Amino acid sequence: MSWKKAERADLPQLLALARQREWRCVHFSSRLRPSRAGAQSGLPPRPEATVLLHQAGPQATAALLLTSGGLLLPLLPPPDGPGGEAEAPRFPHWRGLSRSLHSVMGPLREVRWAEKGLSLPARLAIDYHLMVLERRDYRPAGEQPALPGLRLREAGPQDARGLYPLQRDYEREEVLIEPGHFDAQACLANLRKTLRRQIVILAELDGRPVSKAGTNARGFGVDQLGGVFTLEGERGRGIALRVMGALLERIFREKAAASLFVKKHNGPAVALYRRLGFRELEDFRISYFRA
Repeated sequence: MSWKKAERADLPQLLALARQREWRCVHFSSRLRPSRAGAQSGLPPRPEATVLLHQAGPQATAALLLTSGGLLLPLLPPPDGPGGEAEAPRFPHWRGLSRSLHSVMGPLREVRWAEKGLSLPARLAIDYHLMVLERRDYRPAGEQPALPGLRLREAGPQDARGLYPLQRDYEREEVLIEPGHFDAQACLANLRKTLRRQIVILAELDGRPVSKAGTNARGFGVDQLGGVFTLEGERGRGIALRVMGALLERIFREKAAASLFVKKHNGPAVALYRRLGFRELEDFRISYFRA
Protein backbone atom coordinates (compact mmCIF):
# COMPACT_ATOMS: atom_id res chain seq x y z
CA MET A 1 0.00 0.00 0.00
CA SER A 2 1.60 3.25 -1.11
CA TRP A 3 1.13 6.65 -2.68
CA LYS A 4 2.13 7.32 -6.30
CA LYS A 5 1.58 9.93 -8.98
CA ALA A 6 -1.47 8.88 -10.94
CA GLU A 7 -0.92 7.78 -14.52
CA ARG A 8 -3.25 7.11 -17.42
CA ALA A 9 -3.45 3.41 -16.49
CA ASP A 10 -4.79 4.39 -13.05
CA LEU A 11 -7.77 6.26 -14.49
CA PRO A 12 -10.35 3.44 -14.05
CA GLN A 13 -9.52 3.24 -10.32
CA LEU A 14 -9.74 7.01 -9.94
CA LEU A 15 -13.06 7.12 -11.76
CA ALA A 16 -14.48 4.35 -9.59
CA LEU A 17 -13.42 6.25 -6.46
CA ALA A 18 -14.67 9.64 -7.66
CA ARG A 19 -18.05 8.36 -8.87
CA GLN A 20 -19.01 6.78 -5.56
CA ARG A 21 -21.58 9.29 -4.26
CA GLU A 22 -20.33 11.79 -6.83
CA TRP A 23 -22.26 14.65 -5.24
CA ARG A 24 -19.61 14.63 -2.48
CA CYS A 25 -16.71 15.36 -4.83
CA VAL A 26 -17.84 17.08 -8.03
CA HIS A 27 -14.83 19.42 -7.93
CA PHE A 28 -12.63 16.30 -8.16
CA SER A 29 -14.67 14.26 -10.65
CA SER A 30 -15.13 17.25 -12.98
CA ARG A 31 -11.37 17.34 -13.52
CA LEU A 32 -11.47 13.77 -14.88
CA ARG A 33 -14.48 14.35 -17.11
CA PRO A 34 -14.04 14.93 -20.88
CA SER A 35 -13.70 18.62 -21.67
CA ARG A 36 -15.75 18.34 -24.86
CA ALA A 37 -18.33 16.06 -26.44
CA GLY A 38 -16.83 12.91 -27.93
CA ALA A 39 -13.59 13.16 -25.92
CA GLN A 40 -12.45 10.56 -23.38
CA SER A 41 -12.03 10.90 -19.64
CA GLY A 42 -8.50 11.64 -18.54
CA LEU A 43 -6.18 13.06 -15.91
CA PRO A 44 -5.86 16.85 -15.81
CA PRO A 45 -2.80 18.23 -17.66
CA ARG A 46 0.26 18.38 -15.41
CA PRO A 47 0.59 22.20 -15.54
CA GLU A 48 -3.03 22.43 -14.37
CA ALA A 49 -3.02 19.85 -11.55
CA THR A 50 -1.16 16.92 -9.99
CA VAL A 51 -2.97 13.80 -8.77
CA LEU A 52 -1.65 11.36 -6.16
CA LEU A 53 -3.26 7.95 -5.74
CA HIS A 54 -3.16 5.52 -2.82
CA GLN A 55 -3.71 1.86 -3.66
CA ALA A 56 -4.49 -1.31 -1.72
CA GLY A 57 -4.04 -4.05 -4.29
CA PRO A 58 -6.12 -3.27 -7.39
CA GLN A 59 -8.32 -0.77 -5.53
CA ALA A 60 -7.78 2.95 -5.05
CA THR A 61 -8.35 3.83 -1.40
CA ALA A 62 -7.63 7.58 -1.50
CA ALA A 63 -6.54 10.34 -3.85
CA LEU A 64 -5.30 13.92 -3.67
CA LEU A 65 -5.53 16.52 -6.42
CA LEU A 66 -3.50 19.74 -6.15
CA THR A 67 -4.27 22.49 -8.64
CA SER A 68 -1.72 24.98 -9.94
CA GLY A 69 -3.49 27.62 -7.82
CA GLY A 70 -2.82 25.72 -4.60
CA LEU A 71 -6.27 24.16 -4.04
CA LEU A 72 -6.01 20.66 -2.53
CA LEU A 73 -8.94 18.28 -3.08
CA PRO A 74 -8.75 15.17 -0.87
CA LEU A 75 -10.82 12.11 -1.83
CA LEU A 76 -11.69 9.14 0.37
CA PRO A 77 -14.36 6.50 -0.21
CA PRO A 78 -17.68 7.69 1.25
CA PRO A 79 -18.32 6.26 4.74
CA ASP A 80 -21.17 4.11 3.44
CA GLY A 81 -19.50 3.08 0.18
CA PRO A 82 -17.05 0.28 -0.76
CA GLY A 83 -13.94 0.69 1.35
CA GLY A 84 -15.46 3.54 3.31
CA GLU A 85 -15.22 1.81 6.67
CA ALA A 86 -11.52 1.01 6.29
CA GLU A 87 -9.02 3.18 8.13
CA ALA A 88 -7.88 6.10 6.00
CA PRO A 89 -4.27 5.82 4.81
CA ARG A 90 -1.55 8.01 6.23
CA PHE A 91 -1.32 11.37 4.49
CA PRO A 92 1.68 11.32 2.10
CA HIS A 93 4.91 13.22 2.52
CA TRP A 94 4.51 15.63 -0.40
CA ARG A 95 7.63 17.69 -0.96
CA GLY A 96 6.90 21.35 -1.58
CA LEU A 97 3.20 21.11 -0.70
CA SER A 98 3.44 23.56 2.19
CA ARG A 99 4.91 26.22 -0.14
CA SER A 100 2.20 25.93 -2.79
CA LEU A 101 -0.85 25.12 -0.64
CA HIS A 102 -3.56 27.78 -0.55
CA SER A 103 -6.63 25.87 0.67
CA VAL A 104 -8.17 22.44 1.22
CA MET A 105 -11.78 21.83 0.20
CA GLY A 106 -14.19 18.92 0.48
CA PRO A 107 -16.50 16.99 2.79
CA LEU A 108 -15.58 17.61 6.42
CA ARG A 109 -14.28 14.06 6.94
CA GLU A 110 -11.80 14.37 4.07
CA VAL A 111 -10.64 17.86 5.02
CA ARG A 112 -10.04 16.83 8.65
CA TRP A 113 -8.00 13.88 7.40
CA ALA A 114 -5.89 16.21 5.26
CA GLU A 115 -5.54 18.81 8.03
CA LYS A 116 -4.28 16.12 10.40
CA GLY A 117 -1.63 15.02 7.92
CA LEU A 118 -0.36 18.48 7.03
CA SER A 119 2.53 19.99 8.94
CA LEU A 120 1.06 23.50 9.10
CA PRO A 121 -2.11 24.81 10.76
CA ALA A 122 -4.94 26.37 8.80
CA ARG A 123 -5.31 30.11 9.33
CA LEU A 124 -9.09 29.93 8.82
CA ALA A 125 -11.72 27.21 8.30
CA ILE A 126 -15.26 27.85 7.05
CA ASP A 127 -17.95 25.19 7.46
CA TYR A 128 -20.88 24.67 5.11
CA HIS A 129 -23.89 22.44 4.52
CA LEU A 130 -23.38 20.13 1.54
CA MET A 131 -26.84 19.97 -0.07
CA VAL A 132 -28.07 17.67 -2.83
CA LEU A 133 -31.10 17.58 -5.13
CA GLU A 134 -31.96 14.64 -7.34
CA ARG A 135 -33.98 15.32 -10.47
CA ARG A 136 -36.98 13.33 -9.23
CA ASP A 137 -37.12 15.40 -6.01
CA TYR A 138 -37.02 18.81 -7.70
CA ARG A 139 -39.91 21.03 -6.64
CA PRO A 140 -40.49 23.83 -9.18
CA ALA A 141 -41.50 27.08 -7.53
CA GLY A 142 -44.70 27.37 -9.58
CA GLU A 143 -46.29 30.57 -10.80
CA GLN A 144 -44.64 33.72 -9.43
CA PRO A 145 -45.97 37.29 -9.33
CA ALA A 146 -45.06 39.18 -12.49
CA LEU A 147 -41.98 41.39 -12.34
CA PRO A 148 -42.21 43.84 -15.25
CA GLY A 149 -38.93 44.21 -17.10
CA LEU A 150 -37.41 40.96 -15.76
CA ARG A 151 -35.69 38.68 -18.27
CA LEU A 152 -33.87 35.41 -17.62
CA ARG A 153 -31.38 33.96 -20.08
CA GLU A 154 -28.26 31.81 -20.32
CA ALA A 155 -25.15 33.99 -20.38
CA GLY A 156 -22.09 33.51 -22.58
CA PRO A 157 -18.55 34.89 -22.87
CA GLN A 158 -19.85 38.02 -24.59
CA ASP A 159 -21.62 38.93 -21.32
CA ALA A 160 -18.43 39.06 -19.22
CA ARG A 161 -18.17 42.84 -18.92
CA GLY A 162 -21.88 43.27 -18.20
CA LEU A 163 -21.76 40.56 -15.53
CA TYR A 164 -18.54 41.82 -13.98
CA PRO A 165 -20.17 44.13 -11.34
CA LEU A 166 -22.31 41.21 -10.08
CA GLN A 167 -19.30 38.89 -9.95
CA ARG A 168 -17.20 41.54 -8.20
CA ASP A 169 -19.84 42.08 -5.51
CA TYR A 170 -20.33 38.31 -5.11
CA GLU A 171 -16.62 37.70 -4.57
CA ARG A 172 -16.30 40.56 -2.09
CA GLU A 173 -19.35 39.45 -0.09
CA GLU A 174 -19.15 35.66 -0.28
CA VAL A 175 -15.73 34.45 -1.40
CA LEU A 176 -12.79 36.57 -0.31
CA ILE A 177 -11.41 36.18 3.20
CA GLU A 178 -9.93 39.66 2.96
CA PRO A 179 -11.98 41.80 0.52
CA GLY A 180 -9.07 44.25 0.32
CA HIS A 181 -7.20 41.59 -1.71
CA PHE A 182 -9.75 41.76 -4.54
CA ASP A 183 -8.06 41.65 -7.96
CA ALA A 184 -10.27 43.14 -10.68
CA GLN A 185 -8.20 41.75 -13.55
CA ALA A 186 -8.21 38.20 -12.14
CA CYS A 187 -11.94 38.45 -11.42
CA LEU A 188 -12.73 39.35 -15.02
CA ALA A 189 -10.41 36.66 -16.42
CA ASN A 190 -11.96 33.97 -14.20
CA LEU A 191 -15.44 35.17 -15.14
CA ARG A 192 -14.64 34.81 -18.84
CA LYS A 193 -13.35 31.27 -18.21
CA THR A 194 -16.51 30.42 -16.25
CA LEU A 195 -18.75 31.70 -19.04
CA ARG A 196 -16.89 29.49 -21.53
CA ARG A 197 -16.95 26.32 -19.44
CA GLN A 198 -19.98 26.50 -17.15
CA ILE A 199 -23.71 27.15 -17.28
CA VAL A 200 -24.63 30.62 -16.00
CA ILE A 201 -28.20 31.94 -15.80
CA LEU A 202 -28.51 35.72 -15.72
CA ALA A 203 -31.48 37.82 -14.61
CA GLU A 204 -31.79 41.30 -16.09
CA LEU A 205 -34.21 43.93 -14.88
CA ASP A 206 -34.85 46.55 -17.57
CA GLY A 207 -31.62 45.40 -19.20
CA ARG A 208 -29.54 45.69 -16.01
CA PRO A 209 -27.95 42.48 -14.57
CA VAL A 210 -29.38 41.98 -11.07
CA SER A 211 -28.97 38.28 -10.26
CA LYS A 212 -27.07 35.20 -11.37
CA ALA A 213 -26.53 31.52 -10.62
CA GLY A 214 -24.39 28.93 -12.32
CA THR A 215 -22.42 25.75 -12.13
CA ASN A 216 -18.85 25.79 -10.85
CA ALA A 217 -18.06 22.12 -11.54
CA ARG A 218 -19.68 19.73 -14.02
CA GLY A 219 -19.32 16.05 -13.16
CA PHE A 220 -20.41 12.88 -14.90
CA GLY A 221 -23.88 12.63 -13.38
CA VAL A 222 -23.92 15.63 -11.03
CA ASP A 223 -23.40 19.35 -11.54
CA GLN A 224 -22.30 21.53 -8.62
CA LEU A 225 -23.86 24.98 -8.28
CA GLY A 226 -22.15 28.15 -7.17
CA GLY A 227 -21.97 31.89 -7.63
CA VAL A 228 -25.60 32.41 -6.62
CA PHE A 229 -25.98 36.13 -6.01
CA THR A 230 -28.56 38.93 -6.19
CA LEU A 231 -27.90 42.63 -5.83
CA GLU A 232 -28.72 43.76 -2.31
CA GLY A 233 -31.40 46.22 -3.41
CA GLU A 234 -33.24 43.54 -5.42
CA ARG A 235 -33.40 40.82 -2.77
CA GLY A 236 -36.70 39.57 -1.37
CA ARG A 237 -38.52 39.81 -4.72
CA GLY A 238 -38.23 36.14 -5.73
CA ILE A 239 -35.60 36.78 -8.40
CA ALA A 240 -33.11 34.25 -7.01
CA LEU A 241 -35.86 31.62 -6.92
CA ARG A 242 -36.57 32.19 -10.61
CA VAL A 243 -32.88 32.11 -11.52
CA MET A 244 -32.28 28.90 -9.56
CA GLY A 245 -35.32 27.28 -11.17
CA ALA A 246 -34.08 28.13 -14.65
CA LEU A 247 -30.61 26.79 -13.81
CA LEU A 248 -31.92 23.52 -12.38
CA GLU A 249 -34.19 22.92 -15.36
CA ARG A 250 -31.19 23.45 -17.63
CA ILE A 251 -29.03 21.05 -15.58
CA PHE A 252 -31.69 18.35 -15.37
CA ARG A 253 -31.82 18.11 -19.15
CA GLU A 254 -28.44 16.36 -18.88
CA LYS A 255 -27.74 15.34 -15.29
CA ALA A 256 -29.50 13.28 -12.63
CA ALA A 257 -28.58 15.48 -9.67
CA ALA A 258 -27.24 18.83 -8.50
CA SER A 259 -25.23 19.68 -5.41
CA LEU A 260 -24.02 22.83 -3.68
CA PHE A 261 -22.42 23.98 -0.45
CA VAL A 262 -23.76 26.92 1.52
CA LYS A 263 -22.56 28.67 4.68
CA LYS A 264 -24.43 27.32 7.67
CA HIS A 265 -25.38 30.78 8.94
CA ASN A 266 -26.90 31.85 5.59
CA GLY A 267 -30.51 31.18 6.57
CA PRO A 268 -32.21 32.81 3.54
CA ALA A 269 -30.10 30.81 1.08
CA VAL A 270 -30.64 27.53 2.95
CA ALA A 271 -34.41 28.19 2.99
CA LEU A 272 -34.38 28.90 -0.77
CA TYR A 273 -32.57 25.66 -1.53
CA ARG A 274 -34.84 23.62 0.73
CA ARG A 275 -37.87 25.10 -1.01
CA LEU A 276 -36.54 23.73 -4.31
CA GLY A 277 -36.04 20.27 -2.78
CA PHE A 278 -32.38 20.29 -1.73
CA ARG A 279 -31.44 18.27 1.37
CA GLU A 280 -28.43 18.67 3.67
CA LEU A 281 -26.52 15.40 3.48
CA GLU A 282 -23.06 16.18 4.87
CA ASP A 283 -20.87 18.86 6.39
CA PHE A 284 -18.41 20.55 4.06
CA ARG A 285 -15.33 22.66 4.80
CA ILE A 286 -12.81 24.97 3.16
CA SER A 287 -9.61 25.49 5.16
CA TYR A 288 -7.33 28.35 4.16
CA PHE A 289 -3.58 28.29 4.70
CA ARG A 290 -2.69 31.62 3.13
CA ALA A 291 -4.59 34.65 1.80
